[in-house]
Amino acid sequence: MVTYQQKNKIEKLEVEKTSNYNDATKKYVDKSGIPALQGGFGFDFAVKGFELNATFSYSLGGYAYDGVYATLMGDNTSGAGNWHNDIEKRWQKPGDITDVPRLTSGYDEYSNASSTRFITSRSYLNLSNVRLAYTFPKKWMNKMNIGALSIYVSGDNLLFFSARKGFVSMAGNTVSTDPNEDSGSSDRSQYAPLSTIMGGIKIQF
Repeated sequence: MVTYQQKNKIEKLEVEKTSNYNDATKKYVDKSGIPALQGGFGFDFAVKGFELNATFSYSLGGYAYDGVYATLMGDNTSGAGNWHNDIEKRWQKPGDITDVPRLTSGYDEYSNASSTRFITSRSYLNLSNVRLAYTFPKKWMNKMNIGALSIYVSGDNLLFFSARKGFVSMAGNTVSTDPNEDSGSSDRSQYAPLSTIMGGIKIQF
């Protein structure tokens, strides 16, 4: 990476505007897919029989090229494929101020060509697990000849905050919430961890 910077440093753009994508100046943007900091934290809180536990995972820094999003922002013929809902921000008439090109049913060939437009921050915060439980007072249980009784509700992956809703950067079959994911790209046919909610009753005799 250092060698590339030394040999290919571009102080200014050689071509400011061009109608030919192949003539556009290529520039090293000096962004890494490796986060500056990754980890997790949580808390345990208990009072008067109630218990609340939560675990979070996070990643700070690092970038990824969201090729899936780029595909969903293409200038397709209507009905030929899916679009991201950001396509609603497209340019439509003189005076519109937007960073999303017009739709021309494939006439604008390079409207979603590779560029820094689709480089996205990999920083995220994920609520990995949260659990709320209540243990009934022991004096109540003694009257019913029960050793202990508690109820709980638990949820996994209930909240996920990232730079772009739905963004998942991949390394093989690993989603962005994995600390070992440093590929710097997104992938198709992959899903973020499912959000699950479950509850239960625990009885001890």
